Amino acid sequence: MSADIINCVPNLSEKRYLELGVHKKVTFNQIQAKEKVSVDIENPADYIMSTDDFFNKLRITNTCKKFDVIYIDACHEANQAIRDFNNSIDFLASNGYIFLHDLIPPDENHIKQEFCGNSYKILYYLWTHFNHFRFYPLDIKEGNYGLTVFIHPIDKLVILDEYVSYGEFKETLTNHMLYSMERLKEIVRNS
Repeated sequence: MSADIINCVPNLSEKRYLELGVHKKVTFNQIQAKEKVSVDIENPADYIMSTDDFFNKLRITNTCKKFDVIYIDACHEANQAIRDFNNSIDFLASNGYIFLHDLIPPDENHIKQEFCGNSYKILYYLWTHFNHFRFYPLDIKEGNYGLTVFIHPIDKLVILDEYVSYGEFKETLTNHMLYSMERLKEIVRNS
């Protein structure tokens, strides 16, 4: 499902793609990019290491290559996901895309680390503090846990230090627009 939206990025077949957290490479294998790189701490990937170590390696080796599309589905702890997002900004090509997965747990059971964790806090803070980002969350009715696309982001996120309960998030969720699969594909295609 994530691959369907990512594959709508204009001229993806000519772009560089990075996937952080590959699990069984379901999404990774479906992406139709010119060059693909995968990172995972334990699953088969091009780089078997933490995302922090991967970005540090890029910095140490002075790698100047930029990725056009970055899909983040590694650790679902909010501050780590923010670090992944911020590190991605450093290696994102101009007019690039970041896709961040698991920002809308469907119920309180899904805030466990093995599901969506507490990464819902990111979406909460985007809605309440950082509304200058161009971001579009997929409605969970589409069978996804809040895949969110950031179109041409240049700013970094702030590490979260406030407590936000899942209940506060759900209350805020009802006041914001979520996008259907078709509408999100259209937004990505026309960006």
